[in-house]
Amino acid sequence: MHSKVSKKGSVLLFVIMIFCLMTILGLGLTVLTNHNTKMTKIEMDSEQAYQSALSGLETTMDSFVKDPATGESILTDINSNASASAELNLNQMGKINIDLTCAERKTTSAGTETCKKIKVVSKGTYNGLSKTVEGILDVIDTNMENPVIVSAEKEFKKTEDSKYCEFSSDPNVPSTKCIENDQVKEDDDYATFEKSAQGINKIFGKLKAETKKNPCKFDGTENKSCVFDDKGTNSGNLVMDNTEKNVVVYLSKVDSLEGINIFLKDPESEYGLIILNDSKNLEISNCNIGTSPKDSDNILLFSKGSIKGISIENKTTLYGWVVDSTAEVTVNGEAGNETNIYGGIYAESVKQNEKTNIYGYQPNASIFKVLQDAGYELTEGGSITFAKSYD
Repeated sequence: MHSKVSKKGSVLLFVIMIFCLMTILGLGLTVLTNHNTKMTKIEMDSEQAYQSALSGLETTMDSFVKDPATGESILTDINSNASASAELNLNQMGKINIDLTCAERKTTSAGTETCKKIKVVSKGTYNGLSKTVEGILDVIDTNMENPVIVSAEKEFKKTEDSKYCEFSSDPNVPSTKCIENDQVKEDDDYATFEKSAQGINKIFGKLKAETKKNPCKFDGTENKSCVFDDKGTNSGNLVMDNTEKNVVVYLSKVDSLEGINIFLKDPESEYGLIILNDSKNLEISNCNIGTSPKDSDNILLFSKGSIKGISIENKTTLYGWVVDSTAEVTVNGEAGNETNIYGGIYAESVKQNEKTNIYGYQPNASIFKVLQDAGYELTEGGSITFAKSYD
């Protein structure tokens, strides 16, 4: 007779195998959970370090822009000692280290070296993890505390039709103190520009490329740089959104602007509007560019080299600057239709009749940077301002 084989032991073995498998899976999940928790904490600490570094960079760069007087004193330290640094402990948020060095130098007309670009390095450290971010501050010599010569002649010259206007200390009240030539002495300390045709054409081409052939949209808000040409319907109001960056309007093959209004969305913004002109002879008539004196530091009508003339006439109000080192700018008004410029004109020569007014307003840092990049440099001895950019 055959004996029966008992299966009771196999059930026990199966239970033990299942228990071991569950134990292994449980241990694996525990290890994985612990690893994920650790990695999540590292990622969170790393993000906190990055945010602290970014906060340090933004705060430092904003402090230069909003308080240029203090920024100028720090610039003096950088010029003397080649660097400046600061450390800030934020307790539970970690630590921030700021290092300032000169990224680019220039030689002034007096033969001394000064910093043209400041490199800002911000390092945030949290729970032993560090992150670093960098930015660049452009050092801009404004020197517009004095009246500005509206002639582009490098040497001081008295011409019958030029005027010199002082700047207003109140952005809402224009300065009407214009000094006629017969009251000006040759040794008076006026600010003027030096010009560089190569730099002008280079920055003109760079700004033109930003439009990307995007046609300007009238009777609406345009949130990107655009091209205004002589095709289609170009009339009415054009509102440019300057809240986040400089915007460009390129006048392509446009010889005449008549009955056109170009406004800024945010007059209080640090960014501005650059209107590019490459017409040989541009005539502006019965137009409003900007809406109030608050726009005057934010708008620039900027021409490429080899322009012959710009004529601003009949009931036109321009809140901004006209800069063209090779052109003759003519400003004409009529009785009851006066022409007003709130800002300034810089040109080879300026002609105006008695029905026109030119009020002095200082450009902001973003407009000054465009002029500086174009190769226009102001005379020494003026105030300093700063403009932000990022790597």
